[in-house]
Amino acid sequence: MPKLIIIGAGETAMMAYEYFTKDSTYEVAAFAVDSEFLNESTIYGCPVHPLEAAFKLYPPEDFDCFVALSGAKLNRPRTEKYLVAKQMGYKLVSYISTNSHIWHSAEIGENCFILEGSVIQHGATIGNNVFIWSGSQILHRTCIDDNCFVSSNVTVCGFARIGASCYLGATSTVRDDVIVCKDNFLGAGSLVISNTEEGALLKGVPAKKDSISTYEYFKLS
Repeated sequence: MPKLIIIGAGETAMMAYEYFTKDSTYEVAAFAVDSEFLNESTIYGCPVHPLEAAFKLYPPEDFDCFVALSGAKLNRPRTEKYLVAKQMGYKLVSYISTNSHIWHSAEIGENCFILEGSVIQHGATIGNNVFIWSGSQILHRTCIDDNCFVSSNVTVCGFARIGASCYLGATSTVRDDVIVCKDNFLGAGSLVISNTEEGALLKGVPAKKDSISTYEYFKLS
């Protein structure tokens, strides 16, 4: 079985362990975290190492990697670790649930996490480092750019585009042909019916832009 190290040690990393272990050909060898987050020595019987030590113990020639961090702060921490792992030469693998429905013409990048019940239709394109939680529908010809997080039961209608580093809250909907610009945050249950601006924080039905940007709200530079 191919061997995998998981970057992260929180709930998302533990979910990744469960899914890769029960529903993939991979065997999880270890977890890796920044030293300040090293709170335990093992998870599910696998060792937990500081990141730099893990890179030495589990070289990219022998191990693949999955970065399992949440969508916090518009996915910035996960994106940072994804880029570090790529720079170290690791193959970043994706998990796609066998209980999802992915049409053969859909394209899916690396370090993606696509959970059960997700539907990705004909001609849809999913970038790198995109997490799609259970029950979401990515409809025909839609494009989701890199480093996004799509929560449970989200619907992105046909020919829509989701810009990089967006967070789509649970049960939110994006209408067909709409462009959601990068660094947007869609509140749970929101309905986006027209193109948005970069860094918009949106909520409501139909969704309205908050007076504060996502950069201000999440204290991002």
